[in-house]
Amino acid sequence: EPCIASEAAKHASSSDLGRIRRLLTATAEDVISLKHRADCDYSFHLMMAEATHNFIFVNIVKMTFNLIMATHERIYTLLDDKEVFLKEHRELYECILSRDPEQAASVMKKHVNRVYKTLLNALALENLEN
Repeated sequence: EPCIASEAAKHASSSDLGRIRRLLTATAEDVISLKHRADCDYSFHLMMAEATHNFIFVNIVKMTFNLIMATHERIYTLLDDKEVFLKEHRELYECILSRDPEQAASVMKKHVNRVYKTLLNALALENLEN
């Protein structure tokens, strides 16, 4: 995904930027609902891929999120970071808006790593409790 963020910063149209901005506004309206968060997360990453104007990136995001969405309730329950993901998505949007591919890739890498570590820690704690 860092490559997708980088390419989005290079190729996003004003229409792409407007769609992402509107999605961030809609996301902020309800960060409590697991389904809303999951849907907005998927839409954000898909819109970023679409902003690259590269169908391979779009298909990669669709395949990845199809797996995630199949178990979204479990995943988004473990990712109990309602405000953090929105903050990171806003940072990514700002990088794309400012046409900064290196920063976009860096922010996306941190975002993905944080999600990965959060899921690992939550699963480890869950295993300890069982």
